[in-house]
Formats: sequence, C-alpha cells, structure tokens
Amino acid sequence: LTGSVSLLSTAESSSISTGSLITAGGVGIAKSLNVGIDAHVGGDVTISGATSQIGILSVANVTESTSVSTGAIVTTGGVGIAKSLYVGVDGKIAGEFDVTGATTLHGLSAVTNTTDATSSTDGALKISGGVGVAKSLFVGIDANVAGALDVTGDTTLTGDVVLSSVTDSVSSSTGSLTTAGGVGIAMALSVGADA
Repeated sequence: LTGSVSLLSTAESSSISTGSLITAGGVGIAKSLNVGIDAHVGGDVTISGATSQIGILSVANVTESTSVSTGAIVTTGGVGIAKSLYVGVDGKIAGEFDVTGATTLHGLSAVTNTTDATSSTDGALKISGGVGVAKSLFVGIDANVAGALDVTGDTTLTGDVVLSSVTDSVSSSTGSLTTAGGVGIAMALSVGADA
C-alpha cells in the first residue's frame, strides 16, 4: 500500500484481540503515533527519547521501595521536580541532602550518626549558622563554648566547677570569676593569696 489506509470501523479496543485493527504480530511505526483516548500496554515500554507528559501521570503499581532499584517507579538517572514533592511514608536518601530553602520538620528528627564533636566543624550534626532552641537542651557529655556564654535564668551546677583562667583580682570587677551580686558559700572557702 503506497497511500493512506482508513478503517471505517469504530470498534473500541479493550484487549489485544479487540478493536478496528488486530494483528497477531508486532507493529513497526517509523514515524509518530497518535492515540485519541487511552493506550494500554501489557508489557514493558522502552522510550529512548525525551518524554513529555501533559496530563496527570498515575501509576497503579503499589510496589514498595526498599532501595534505589525497587518500587513502582525506578529510574537509573536523576529526577528533577519543579514544584512540591509529597512522600506518604518514609523518605530515604543514600547520599547527601542539600536544601537551599527553609525546612520545616513537624515530627521528631533523629540523627543516627554517632560521630563525636571535637570542634564546631565536626560531629554528627554540623550547622554553619546559629541555633535557636525554644525549649530545653540536654547534652550527654561535654559542652564546649568557644565564645561567651550568657545565661539569663538561674543556673544549677551539680558537679565541680573549674575555671582555667589565672586572672588575678585587684577589685570587685576583676578576676577569673566576677559577680554583680553577692555570693553564698555553705562550706569552707580557701583563698590562695590575699583576701
């Protein structure tokens, strides 16, 4: 056939054996294919070029994802998403996770990495800016503060307090430890030099 072929039958296709045109073998199409309504594919679909999805893409497969190679949708490349992304259950990221905008976490956040911190640039959680904590803060071992520590409320220390500064005191406003108020000492006071 060198010309166009028109089929006048309007039979709908609901399977591979129904419709206006039925073939027991494959079909090779050298150019574009236009489908007016739905297209059902019983096997795999391999697309070597770019694909544009104008309408909503719904995947009925409910396979759970336990790795980068499992799930209802699997891709060997990256995924670019211009707008919001909603994940119904867990979201797992094997590599780094870079967020350029603000991040709001409504649930509990747990960091399972156990790397200890020896400076402000290492540890399981590193933050380049400051941290605002509206409620209590618990530190399991040591807390090292490189700058000034301002406490506006009461402070209770249950262990020993050691000040490594050796600044001598020549007035009520100088020395390793200064206070604008009084000092109450329940037990003995030892002074190494003059009092």
